[in-house]
Amino acid sequence: MRARVAQALDGIGGGGFRLAAMCALLFLVMVGIVFGRSGRDAIFIREIGSAKLPFMYLLTAVVMVGASGLYARVVDRMSRFRLLAVVLLAEVAVIALLRLLMILPHSAVAVAVFCVTEVLLIIPPMHFWTYGNDVFNPREGKRAFPIIGAAGMLGTVAGGLLTRAIAQNAGTPELFTAWALAGCLCLPAALAARPAKRDGNMRYAKDEKRDGPPAGRIGEVRELLSIPLVRTLALLHVPMYIVIYVIDYQFFSNLNEVFPDRDAMAGFLGVFTAVWSGSAMAFQFLLAGPLLRRFGVGRVALVHPISVSLGAGALVARSLIALPVSGVGGFRSLLAVFSKYSHISVKYGIDEPAYNLLFNSISRDRRGRSRALITGTVKPLCVALSGLFIIVMIDALGADIRLLSIATVALCAVWLVMSLRIQREYLQAMVANLESKNVELRDAAERQLTRSDIAGSRDRLLRDVDSDDDAVAVYACRLLADIMDEGVARRLAARLPAVRDRVKRAILSSIAGVRERDVVDAVMRAAGGSDPAVAAAALQALGRMGDPGVLPFVERFLDAGDPMLQGEAIVACLMIDPVRDPESGPMRALRSLAQSDDPRLRLRAAASIRAAGGRDLVPILLRLSESGDEAVRCEVIGALGETHDERAVPVLLEAAEDRRMRPYAFDALRRLGPIATSVVHAALDEGGMPRARCVALASLLGHIGNPRSIPVLLGLLDDRPLPVQYAAIGSIAAIKAALMAQEGVTEFIIMQLHFPADVRETVLERLSGFVVDVALDREHVAQLRALGGGPPALIVDALERWSRRRIETCMQCLSIATDAMTVSTAARRLRSRDRRVRAEAVEVIEGLCAEARGLARIIESSWREEQPAHAAEAARLFRELMMKPDGDEWYRACVAFAAGRLRLGGLSGELESIAGGEGARARVLAAWALRETGRPLAGGPDDKEMDAMNADMERILFLRSVPLFEEIEGGELRWISEIAAEETFFSGDIVFREGEEGDALYVIMHGSVKIVKGGQPPVTLCVLEERDYFGEMAILDEDVRSATVEVDRDARFLVIRREHFRTLLEARPQIAFAVFRTFSARLRDLQRQIVEGHAASRVEIK
Repeated sequence: MRARVAQALDGIGGGGFRLAAMCALLFLVMVGIVFGRSGRDAIFIREIGSAKLPFMYLLTAVVMVGASGLYARVVDRMSRFRLLAVVLLAEVAVIALLRLLMILPHSAVAVAVFCVTEVLLIIPPMHFWTYGNDVFNPREGKRAFPIIGAAGMLGTVAGGLLTRAIAQNAGTPELFTAWALAGCLCLPAALAARPAKRDGNMRYAKDEKRDGPPAGRIGEVRELLSIPLVRTLALLHVPMYIVIYVIDYQFFSNLNEVFPDRDAMAGFLGVFTAVWSGSAMAFQFLLAGPLLRRFGVGRVALVHPISVSLGAGALVARSLIALPVSGVGGFRSLLAVFSKYSHISVKYGIDEPAYNLLFNSISRDRRGRSRALITGTVKPLCVALSGLFIIVMIDALGADIRLLSIATVALCAVWLVMSLRIQREYLQAMVANLESKNVELRDAAERQLTRSDIAGSRDRLLRDVDSDDDAVAVYACRLLADIMDEGVARRLAARLPAVRDRVKRAILSSIAGVRERDVVDAVMRAAGGSDPAVAAAALQALGRMGDPGVLPFVERFLDAGDPMLQGEAIVACLMIDPVRDPESGPMRALRSLAQSDDPRLRLRAAASIRAAGGRDLVPILLRLSESGDEAVRCEVIGALGETHDERAVPVLLEAAEDRRMRPYAFDALRRLGPIATSVVHAALDEGGMPRARCVALASLLGHIGNPRSIPVLLGLLDDRPLPVQYAAIGSIAAIKAALMAQEGVTEFIIMQLHFPADVRETVLERLSGFVVDVALDREHVAQLRALGGGPPALIVDALERWSRRRIETCMQCLSIATDAMTVSTAARRLRSRDRRVRAEAVEVIEGLCAEARGLARIIESSWREEQPAHAAEAARLFRELMMKPDGDEWYRACVAFAAGRLRLGGLSGELESIAGGEGARARVLAAWALRETGRPLAGGPDDKEMDAMNADMERILFLRSVPLFEEIEGGELRWISEIAAEETFFSGDIVFREGEEGDALYVIMHGSVKIVKGGQPPVTLCVLEERDYFGEMAILDEDVRSATVEVDRDARFLVIRREHFRTLLEARPQIAFAVFRTFSARLRDLQRQIVEGHAASRVEIK
């Protein structure tokens, strides 16, 4: 329980304050409900008598329907919080009125109290959970609701204990006074639980999108009752509620005999409530989970009817024992109390969790409506039937208590039989969901079905293996693998000759762990079949079986012409014979594959080593790592991550420097764990390495997630380049996130163990420096924009990119030093399109700590309309820009290019520094800028190289102005510039014709073209000019051209070929996302124009 509370607190923003407030609110609601129910029952039983209870059951059924219907109408017309306030205020007022009415000595008052109280017992809890779904988002709710539910159970226990004290000392009517006081206390708790506006969770029903008018009620009921599980649940409620209310009737009849005084009766009801609710809480936390995991939902649903059957048996025994009533401790009274306890404690402790899970077998679009049908329609009808049943049995047929009890036992038997049917239909529904093409249903079924459930459906699953739908058969094999034994394996193996190849592979994978003679023989026969994929799966299975007797058979495949079969045979042999003699056939075959000139064979060798595993194969992997083929290197990197060998670390660190290999290398190093961590620590402590390598290693420590790396990463915050510091902060934040993801670990403990005060102070100190850098970036951006467009725009792009990176690092600093979940929520809401939500997120950030206030002001100012900046003295501004310590090569190249274009003097020293630094582009452009300002660099690049680089920057600047590339930063546009070729056409030239195959995108640099469609005469659709583009679909698909393009005025184009563009996207997928966003916006705009044009044409027709 403590771990569950800790996990909930970690997962909720605001330090768990809202969770505490919601717990207090439900606690008070449940305390009041116990007061009201105990007082109501005691007053009615003493004033009217238990004989009239069946009539009240009929009446309360009507009240339940009316109250639920009224709530359903009102809940969609006002905010959740406002409705909660109205409900609580109305509750207090009505309770106060009932208390005043109790002064009148009239039986009608007892009836009114009974009926009105029923409404008050239904609406507040119902709306509480509706309100709770708005207070917490779904992720928070999964953590919070079990804790809030436990608080409600504690409220029931406390209310029961207080009921006795109040009733015996102040009288039963004062329970309603206490209930009203509890309702008053609910109001401040509800206000405290209300999310601040910045949380953005509160939903208003009137603003929610509705799906349209509901279908006819009768048609909807028919639709839902067509679901077998729902139909059976509806029918099951009839005997269930009759049994429950007969027990209720006899329980109160017994209390009527035992307690002549209503105060004593109310006190007993309070104690009884405390006992059963305490038991239910214990059952829920100690038994419900283990029972559900061990026996599954279907079987656990049988616990309630079995328990109630024992209670019904106790009622029969009570009716047969002719003993006088001798107080609540008498034997006959204890039997009546036990019958009530057997129902209510098990219902809320075990049956409710299982009952709720039953609905998961129903598709989402029907799940909520099915639950509403059972709760809002079937349950009231069954309550009414229960009252009618008791009236008919006692008043019409003259049955005594003995006959009524025997009838109850018979109904328990019906209930139990129908529960068995529920179990079968639940399992059938879940297995059917496994066969569904609906991924959500299929995944939910896989998660919820237990091993016991699967075993109970074994015959059904074995039949599904023969299904005509391969997907169904494959899923059945996957589930059967969880309960695999020799019997199941033999039955599956017997099906191998008859099923299709895909199903054969699934069967072979499922039975691979069973080393039984008949099964092994069947797998060997499958290996000898004609399909290579089936044979490969059979060899995999033989390897996992580990039967030495099949080794000669498997070795026959070492000389197979198919590399896949050869590789699987090598793996199988190495798994069967762990000795691995270097001169054995499998090892020779493996070395032969690894030394092949064919990259496909080397790839197979690497995959075989990865599957077989073992440190003795590392030397072969190290040789394979030198391969120039990218696929082979990826497979080798993955295999090295499985070796747990320190020899793998240097190879993986080298691979991590390659941008394309870095994700695979990081993942492999993470799997190596402490072996890699110690090597990386040593490398970072030595220092002196290139900045890019240092950044990569610092980032790697975040992927590994070992808290021992925190001191090393903190050391990188001192006198290291800013990109290294950013990587170090990101990795520390990632380590904290990994620690918080662990089960049962609170953020408080994590902070004390791994992030003490000195660590937080260091991080917040760096945060202050980063905030200053962001503010300086903003100032420089404003001054550059005051200079106008052109080359400074590329610097603006670079600065804004760095500014976003800095802000991200600042948020990571806050997540390290303060509440990580709150920071995460605020960061997510900063990306909202709603200005109000963003402003509220800034308010959250501002309140985290003193160091965050400056960051909050900067973020907020970035959304305001930018004020024109005073044009700073250009040379001074560029001198500051060139002195930025964290500028990368592209940034320095942009500054040098802009300085040269603007011909700024007085920057010779700074430009010479760039010319002598890192990065070919920056060096050449700095030399070019020096030449343009009249101070050529001695010994620098020649004029041809400088002019070519300048032309490339001019082209990037042009690309930045093309609408197609407006979402792409200047730093990314250089890669597009590299693959673009310039082509010149003259007036009247045809660029391409309609119907021709397309393979290129054209951007107009100068001139214009006509887009022509159709035959004789052709129709000119439009004229495109400078910065327009055409042929864009050709770089995405291989369809033919949809129109002819003719040059109108002499034109020069930038041409991007499909194969070059696809190669670029593989290396830099972020460019693809930017281009696709532009395409999407263009298609939406076109669709809007079509719709508006269609609407306009309809108006004209009219």
